[in-house]
Parts: sequence; structure tokens; C-alpha cells
Amino acid sequence: MADDDKQNVDKVKALQKAREQLSRDWLSEEREKSRLTAAVDSLPVGFMMVDDYQKLIKKNPAVDKILGTCDSGEWTISAIQAKIGPAYDFAGDVVRSYRERIQIGPKDVSFSSKLLRFYMSPIVVIKESLTASGTVILIEDIEASKS
Repeated sequence: MADDDKQNVDKVKALQKAREQLSRDWLSEEREKSRLTAAVDSLPVGFMMVDDYQKLIKKNPAVDKILGTCDSGEWTISAIQAKIGPAYDFAGDVVRSYRERIQIGPKDVSFSSKLLRFYMSPIVVIKESLTASGTVILIEDIEASKS
């Protein structure tokens, strides 16, 4: 009976130690995530991340500053394509970057009174993976960056 009690006490101590380690690791991950979010949000270029279905999962404030407000409320790949018009196949390049796992850009596009530069890059977590997990899109207002 005493051996059972000691084993239970040892198991509880091991579980408490594991919980404390998980808490420290979780806190560290949350801090890192906060740093990364703050860094992306402070970029002067528009930053967007879309998943493997081309659904927008992250956008920084510079996107709205560069493109203006979205006519349909929420930015989507098709809403951006509609906003910049048919002169550049933005939606096609997003799909192409993802499917072919290639970087695209710089692509310069006249938009309103601005000259925008687009870059796209697939998100590849494991180099041997057959597919990317999404695409990163950068939009730079070239005229604004010159001033």
C-alpha cells in the first residue's frame, strides 16, 4: 500500500512538472506570436496571408491604407481583383504561386493614381511536402515609398 502511495505521489509530481513545462512553452509561443503579429502589423507594405483555399487568414493595416476600403466589406482575393481591375491577373497569380510553389513578382500595376508592386510567395513548411499551406502576398505603394 505504501508503495502504491509513493508511486501515486511520484506520478502527481511528474504530471505537475509536465504541466509547468507546458505552461512555460505555451507562454513562450504566445509571446513569439505577439511579436510576429506586431512586426507584420507595423510593416509599411501590405501583407496578406491566404490559406490553401485562397481564404484570407491574415492582413495588416497597410493593405487598407494602400487599396482603400473594400467595396464588399471584407477583403478577399476576388474583391482585390475587382478593385485593381483586369489589367493584372492578381487572382491567377495567387493560385499559380500556390499550385506551382513559385515566387511571383515584382509585378507593377497602375491602380488609381498609384503604382503598386505585388509579390507572392508560397508558404512551404516542409520542403518535401507536395503542396504549400498557403500564399503570402505583399503589396507596395511604390510612389509612397519614394517620398
